[in-house]
Amino acid sequence: MKSSATVTATASKRRIRTRAGISTLVCSALLASTWPAQAAGADDLRDVVGLKGRDGEPTLERRGYTHIDTAKSSTAAYSYWWNNADKACIRVTTRDGRYAEIINTDASDCGQTRKETGMSDGAKVAIAAAAILGVAALAHKSHHRGDRQFDERQTADFERGYRDGLYHNSYHNYSNSSEYNDGYSQGSDERRQQSGYRYGNRNPDYGPGWSLCASEGGFCNFRGAGQVRFGIDGRFVTRRAFNGIACDENAFGDDPAYGKRKQCFLRQD
Repeated sequence: MKSSATVTATASKRRIRTRAGISTLVCSALLASTWPAQAAGADDLRDVVGLKGRDGEPTLERRGYTHIDTAKSSTAAYSYWWNNADKACIRVTTRDGRYAEIINTDASDCGQTRKETGMSDGAKVAIAAAAILGVAALAHKSHHRGDRQFDERQTADFERGYRDGLYHNSYHNYSNSSEYNDGYSQGSDERRQQSGYRYGNRNPDYGPGWSLCASEGGFCNFRGAGQVRFGIDGRFVTRRAFNGIACDENAFGDDPAYGKRKQCFLRQD
């Protein structure tokens, strides 16, 4: 039989352990309330905006994103990235070699037709529009139509115009549709961006008066003042120089097309 002193000591230890357990739970709850909630997609990538492309791409990959596609306009590049764990599709807008904007976009822009909760509205519209046209999938992305929301018929008209412009087909706006007209304009612009750089010094993407003066690592040699572009595939950093400039990242202060061999183009007025 235990003495009263032993019983009292045992009860006291139990009370101490109980209070310690409660204190631990309370502290854990307080700490948990200060932890930021993990957000999927663009909300969790605010710190990536402003990075150079060479830094942004590996950062996105480390956070679980896979590059899907990139399209260019005369002023920006638009890349689409898919995070399979979060079922999130994002669009990264790059200007002057830096990430200017990151937004969430529909999974269909990343070639995904289903999410964990089922098919998205955007994917339903894309599939219906593709069926109207008799194609496997749409070629244009949300940035081509300025993020406007179309129904199936409007989307099909825009897509038909986009494909005609992209593949340099004749303009056939049978129903006098504004969506077809806009799509044709966007497709034509995309064709110029995709194919212009293949034509050397006469490349319309570089603009009139530009000529190749050096490859990366060389020296762009000229007399007097001139504008020099450093880059490739429509992505450039431009500087005004006098009596020549080195064709490298150090001279221009940025790498507008990370991982690609770049060139320098000169224009003297």
